[in-house]
Amino acid sequence: MLSQEELAELKREYGHIYATELLGTTYIWRRLNKVEYTQIDTMDATDEEKEELACHLCILHPKIDYDQCPAGIPSTLIDQILIESGFDEQRSDQLLQEYRNEMQTLESQMEAIIMSAYPNITLEEIDVWDVPKTLRYFTRAEWILTVLQGVPVSKILTELHSTEPTKPSRAQVESFPELRHEL
Repeated sequence: MLSQEELAELKREYGHIYATELLGTTYIWRRLNKVEYTQIDTMDATDEEKEELACHLCILHPKIDYDQCPAGIPSTLIDQILIESGFDEQRSDQLLQEYRNEMQTLESQMEAIIMSAYPNITLEEIDVWDVPKTLRYFTRAEWILTVLQGVPVSKILTELHSTEPTKPSRAQVESFPELRHEL
């Protein structure tokens, strides 16, 4: 297994990383991005070759020797990778609903308003701000959008918060195996 420092470095480099234990070996992997998926999907290669390439890109530790690897390991891992990467319709639908529900929170709406007024600021940047800094930028973004651009931010927020967000159903939450977990 990797040390905490090595895991922290992988998280810095790849963002979300995951672990799947199969036959006593813990595989550390990352999501497949859209560009990688499209490149692999459009390759003139067999499904097995595509699967091997995707595993090679995403499995961070340990590296797999496909000639020595027990049967089914790459297939199981690529299934997990594709699901968590959002290339599974059911998982994509679940994520879409989760993110829509998340947008019902005032915090997420404030982030969106800040990004609207300050297009050069990313969500990842805002995520590490403390509350006073977030509120400072939000009030300025609210003023910019309302006064300078004519967007009735306060009215929109009031209307949005008059309804309750929907939660994912128990079936949606339970429909994914516990083979993987985010580190």
